[in-house]
Amino acid sequence: MKKLLLTILCVLICPLAVNAVNYVQISKNIDSAVFVDNDSISVIRYAPPYYVIQCDERIHSFTMGKWAQITSQYLYDYDNQIIKKRYVSMKARKEDSPWSNPIKYTRIDDVSKNQANWWIANYIFNKAYNMYFSPEVQAKYGAKHT
Repeated sequence: MKKLLLTILCVLICPLAVNAVNYVQISKNIDSAVFVDNDSISVIRYAPPYYVIQCDERIHSFTMGKWAQITSQYLYDYDNQIIKKRYVSMKARKEDSPWSNPIKYTRIDDVSKNQANWWIANYIFNKAYNMYFSPEVQAKYGAKHT
Protein backbone atom coordinates (compact mmCIF):
# COMPACT_ATOMS: atom_id res chain seq x y z
CA MET A 1 0.00 0.00 0.00
CA LYS A 2 2.85 2.38 0.85
CA LYS A 3 4.55 1.63 -2.47
CA LEU A 4 1.34 2.35 -4.36
CA LEU A 5 0.83 5.67 -2.58
CA LEU A 6 4.45 6.64 -3.11
CA THR A 7 4.24 5.76 -6.81
CA ILE A 8 1.07 7.81 -7.27
CA LEU A 9 2.61 10.73 -5.41
CA CYS A 10 5.74 10.61 -7.60
CA VAL A 11 3.65 10.48 -10.78
CA LEU A 12 1.75 13.58 -9.66
CA ILE A 13 4.78 15.58 -8.49
CA CYS A 14 7.29 14.80 -11.28
CA PRO A 15 5.53 16.88 -13.97
CA LEU A 16 5.75 19.90 -11.67
CA ALA A 17 9.53 19.61 -11.55
CA VAL A 18 9.77 19.26 -15.33
CA ASN A 19 7.80 22.48 -15.87
CA ALA A 20 9.78 24.50 -13.33
CA VAL A 21 10.88 27.93 -14.52
CA ASN A 22 14.62 28.41 -14.70
CA TYR A 23 15.28 32.10 -13.86
CA VAL A 24 18.70 33.39 -12.86
CA GLN A 25 19.18 36.74 -11.15
CA ILE A 26 21.61 38.90 -13.12
CA SER A 27 21.54 42.16 -11.16
CA LYS A 28 19.79 43.85 -8.27
CA ASN A 29 19.74 47.18 -6.50
CA ILE A 30 17.53 48.97 -3.99
CA ASP A 31 14.80 49.59 -6.60
CA SER A 32 14.74 46.49 -8.81
CA ALA A 33 16.02 43.05 -9.72
CA VAL A 34 16.67 41.61 -13.19
CA PHE A 35 16.35 37.93 -14.11
CA VAL A 36 16.94 35.85 -17.26
CA ASP A 37 14.99 32.71 -18.14
CA ASN A 38 17.70 30.15 -18.98
CA ASP A 39 15.23 28.02 -20.93
CA SER A 40 14.45 30.92 -23.28
CA ILE A 41 18.03 31.54 -24.47
CA SER A 42 18.29 30.76 -28.18
CA VAL A 43 20.78 31.61 -30.90
CA ILE A 44 19.07 33.46 -33.76
CA ARG A 45 22.13 34.25 -35.86
CA TYR A 46 25.56 32.66 -35.93
CA ALA A 47 27.75 34.42 -38.51
CA PRO A 48 31.06 35.25 -36.78
CA PRO A 49 31.92 37.96 -35.90
CA TYR A 50 28.16 38.74 -35.78
CA TYR A 51 25.80 36.99 -33.41
CA VAL A 52 22.17 37.43 -32.32
CA ILE A 53 20.85 35.72 -29.18
CA GLN A 54 17.28 35.97 -27.90
CA CYS A 55 16.08 35.59 -24.31
CA ASP A 56 13.25 36.43 -21.93
CA GLU A 57 14.05 38.85 -19.13
CA ARG A 58 12.01 39.60 -16.03
CA ILE A 59 12.37 42.86 -14.19
CA HIS A 60 10.85 43.35 -10.74
CA SER A 61 10.39 46.98 -9.72
CA PHE A 62 10.08 47.06 -5.95
CA THR A 63 9.26 50.78 -5.86
CA MET A 64 6.38 50.45 -8.35
CA GLY A 65 5.25 46.98 -7.26
CA LYS A 66 5.33 45.74 -10.86
CA TRP A 67 6.88 43.01 -12.99
CA ALA A 68 7.84 43.28 -16.66
CA GLN A 69 8.71 40.42 -18.98
CA ILE A 70 10.69 41.46 -22.03
CA THR A 71 11.64 39.25 -24.96
CA SER A 72 14.89 40.72 -26.26
CA GLN A 73 17.46 40.03 -28.92
CA TYR A 74 21.07 40.96 -28.26
CA LEU A 75 23.06 41.83 -31.39
CA TYR A 76 26.82 41.34 -31.09
CA ASP A 77 29.74 42.59 -33.20
CA TYR A 78 32.66 40.68 -31.72
CA ASP A 79 35.45 42.40 -33.70
CA ASN A 80 34.36 45.88 -32.59
CA GLN A 81 33.05 44.75 -29.16
CA ILE A 82 29.64 46.35 -29.76
CA ILE A 83 26.38 45.10 -28.27
CA LYS A 84 22.89 46.33 -29.17
CA LYS A 85 19.56 45.30 -27.70
CA ARG A 86 16.44 44.85 -29.81
CA TYR A 87 13.16 44.76 -27.94
CA VAL A 88 10.83 42.14 -29.44
CA SER A 89 7.88 42.26 -27.04
CA MET A 90 6.95 43.21 -23.50
CA LYS A 91 4.19 42.45 -21.06
CA ALA A 92 3.69 43.74 -17.54
CA ARG A 93 1.69 43.10 -14.41
CA LYS A 94 1.22 44.38 -10.90
CA GLU A 95 2.28 41.95 -8.20
CA ASP A 96 -1.32 40.85 -7.59
CA SER A 97 -2.60 40.92 -11.20
CA PRO A 98 -2.38 38.75 -14.32
CA TRP A 99 0.01 39.52 -17.19
CA SER A 100 -1.05 42.09 -19.78
CA ASN A 101 -1.20 41.22 -23.47
CA PRO A 102 2.24 41.40 -25.12
CA ILE A 103 3.17 44.68 -26.79
CA LYS A 104 5.41 44.47 -29.87
CA TYR A 105 8.50 46.72 -30.08
CA THR A 106 10.91 47.73 -32.82
CA ARG A 107 13.32 49.73 -30.68
CA ILE A 108 17.07 49.07 -30.75
CA ASP A 109 19.35 50.49 -28.02
CA ASP A 110 23.10 50.56 -27.57
CA VAL A 111 24.20 48.51 -24.58
CA SER A 112 26.59 50.38 -22.29
CA LYS A 113 29.36 48.64 -20.41
CA ASN A 114 28.58 47.50 -16.85
CA GLN A 115 24.84 48.19 -17.11
CA ALA A 116 22.33 45.40 -16.40
CA ASN A 117 21.80 44.78 -20.14
CA TRP A 118 25.57 44.44 -20.64
CA TRP A 119 25.71 41.75 -17.95
CA ILE A 120 22.68 40.00 -19.47
CA ALA A 121 24.37 40.08 -22.89
CA ASN A 122 27.56 38.55 -21.47
CA TYR A 123 25.61 35.96 -19.49
CA ILE A 124 23.53 34.70 -22.42
CA PHE A 125 26.57 34.73 -24.73
CA ASN A 126 28.30 32.51 -22.17
CA LYS A 127 25.30 30.18 -22.02
CA ALA A 128 25.22 29.93 -25.81
CA TYR A 129 28.96 29.63 -26.54
CA ASN A 130 30.61 28.75 -23.19
CA MET A 131 32.64 31.97 -23.24
CA TYR A 132 31.88 35.57 -22.34
CA PHE A 133 31.52 38.22 -25.05
CA SER A 134 33.66 40.77 -23.23
CA PRO A 135 37.37 39.80 -23.09
CA GLU A 136 37.76 41.37 -19.63
CA VAL A 137 34.81 39.39 -18.24
CA GLN A 138 36.22 36.24 -19.86
CA ALA A 139 39.63 36.95 -18.31
CA LYS A 140 38.10 37.58 -14.88
CA TYR A 141 35.52 34.79 -14.72
CA GLY A 142 36.51 32.37 -17.48
CA ALA A 143 34.84 29.01 -16.94
CA LYS A 144 34.06 29.68 -13.26
CA HIS A 145 30.46 30.82 -13.84
CA THR A 146 29.31 28.62 -16.72
